[in-house]
Amino acid sequence: MTTPRVSITDAFSEAWERMKTILFRPFDIGKWFALGFTAWLAGLTGTGGGGSSSSWNVGGPSDAPEDLDGVAESVHSVLREAWERSSEWIVDNPVWVLAGVLGCGLLLALFLVILWVSSRGKFMFLDNVVHNRAEVVAPWKRYRRPANSHFFFQLAFVLAVIVVVLGSIVALLGLGAAAWTTDVEGPFSCLLLVIGAPVLLLVILTIAYVQFFLDAFVVPLMHRYDLPVMTAWSRFGEILRRHPGTLLLSGLFLFVLALAVGVAILVSGLLTCCVGFLFLMIPYIGTVLILPVPVTYRAFTVALLDQIDPGYFPQESPAPTEAPPPAPPKVAPEAPPPPV
Repeated sequence: MTTPRVSITDAFSEAWERMKTILFRPFDIGKWFALGFTAWLAGLTGTGGGGSSSSWNVGGPSDAPEDLDGVAESVHSVLREAWERSSEWIVDNPVWVLAGVLGCGLLLALFLVILWVSSRGKFMFLDNVVHNRAEVVAPWKRYRRPANSHFFFQLAFVLAVIVVVLGSIVALLGLGAAAWTTDVEGPFSCLLLVIGAPVLLLVILTIAYVQFFLDAFVVPLMHRYDLPVMTAWSRFGEILRRHPGTLLLSGLFLFVLALAVGVAILVSGLLTCCVGFLFLMIPYIGTVLILPVPVTYRAFTVALLDQIDPGYFPQESPAPTEAPPPAPPKVAPEAPPPPV
């Protein structure tokens, strides 16, 4: 059995042509808004960011305790004081505490709803791109089961990422405290930079590629074969073992394209005196304005899968030809007259 040729450039060329066919041949503003709505639903959890900063008032070597017992006593004292102050504030401000609890609950519920709707939207948008249509209600109902499977996996993945991040922070703080108390802070910092930086980069790349593979290839496999998420992951694992370099490079290729698109959007916004930024910030409208971008991305990953396992894109039936005119009915020859 010959291994199929998989080309990133060919897949992108096919995706580009498919995008032009879907959106511009012919141009239909109603189709743009309907297809853009499903693209907006699919991308509700596609972007996000955040950061935090903190300053630590750590004394120099002369301020460090001489042994671990002193550190433990200091930490215990700080924690006890923080607990006492927190308890007093909670008792004195019950209304704010209740408001905070309710606010956190509402934010959690909103996050779950957005994650669930986005899971359904990914299958809706994918189905529209594959079949060149702009339906909303029909694919919403049709892909309920795979979308729910995707939702639970995505939720578990988010929780796992949170656990990994928090565990890494706790581990770094623990190692830093141990280095501080044993007077090896300088050498430990160098060791942490040499070992910790590559490990952190590896963790970030792993998380990014798991999310990329899920959205780019696992979801299309679920859509095509009506598979639950773990079965689709198993099937994708076989594909990844056969074409690891191409699939890994496809993520880097899309990352570079995303940077180029970001620069183009930035330049366009500046040329319009930041008016373009205002439109792009409007939910749903911003997605419609840049609709060629998500359509090309969605068609690109499917085109890669189609090279490995042909038959994803439905084949267009040939145009009907005019049937030839029916042949005149055959007339039986007249029988000869009977002899006299």
